[in-house]
Amino acid sequence: MKQPFVRFGGALLLATALAACSGTSQAVPTGPAQLQPSHMQTPQSAVHPDGKYHGVVSVTSSDRAMARTMSITGKPHILPMRLKNPFAKVRPDSTVGYPLDMSCQTKKCPVMNASVAYNLYVTPDGKACATEKCWGNPEEFLKALTGSPLAAVSTQYTGGDASKYTFGGSVAVQYHLNYSNTFYNNDLFTVLAAGYKKFHATGLNAQYHIFLPPGIDTCFDQYGECYSPDNLNSFFFCAYHTAAIAGPGVYLVYSVEPYQNAKVTVNGQKFYGCQNQVVPKGTNRLNSGTASTLSHESEEAWSDPLPNSGWFNPAYGMEDADVCAYAFMATEHMGGKSWYVQKNYSNTYHGCADVP
Repeated sequence: MKQPFVRFGGALLLATALAACSGTSQAVPTGPAQLQPSHMQTPQSAVHPDGKYHGVVSVTSSDRAMARTMSITGKPHILPMRLKNPFAKVRPDSTVGYPLDMSCQTKKCPVMNASVAYNLYVTPDGKACATEKCWGNPEEFLKALTGSPLAAVSTQYTGGDASKYTFGGSVAVQYHLNYSNTFYNNDLFTVLAAGYKKFHATGLNAQYHIFLPPGIDTCFDQYGECYSPDNLNSFFFCAYHTAAIAGPGVYLVYSVEPYQNAKVTVNGQKFYGCQNQVVPKGTNRLNSGTASTLSHESEEAWSDPLPNSGWFNPAYGMEDADVCAYAFMATEHMGGKSWYVQKNYSNTYHGCADVP
């Protein structure tokens, strides 16, 4: 039987250790891009049952031009890499108090009360990561998440309905790095622009997920923080979400989803940098690792799409999924399959939950 929630001790220690990077400074919108909000799109499948893409696009000069006009709303909200989390094992039930509850940070308290998800699979040449299965099966997971009890945990913040968080489509984006293996802001903005040109979805009812292939790093331009399994000195995060400003008052909400199955070497031993080291027997590690991170970034964006202006805990610097990352996991049966994913924080239970 599912436990309705997981409670834990040491709230201050946990919050301090898991605190995600956050910022409240607002960027000034730049550039003349004129995008008409198009919140809800007709759901469509862009991946064959065998994982082959239905559509592949190459970035264009207009995509690159659009990328140069973009900025972000503030410091993105990250999922810290696994080895920076002090917990080696999944946590059992124990006591917790109220300090970790989420609260609205602004009068408008922007949330996503419904959202259509669009997956953008980055493939350098159409050959590397030639199918969606390169990342497991994120499309299938997003479809399974729709209407699930796990998705419903976030509705206490958004006021929406779990059935309104849907999958809208995906496309492979050919984008090749000429001089390094690292994506920076402008590279990501260019891929995002190509995704926008494909789906024409903007605003707080649409969310893009950018999937980076194995061997590709990504770093923030202005911080010494990266997803870099090949360089532990800069390896700081496993994913993040934020929103790009693509014109006055026009947002493209997106997450960056690096490859979740990467290993790192520490003192001669190999560890998973973005997953728990031990998973239940029979678990597909790639599927569930990708799904857990995707769930984390999706649900945080629903409740806080413009980081730190929606539901957030400023005392500990955390959004709802941060509290439960890695340490509070469960096998969820959704869409006819099992997924080993993290729970999310619930004000209702004052703990980590997988039911509303």
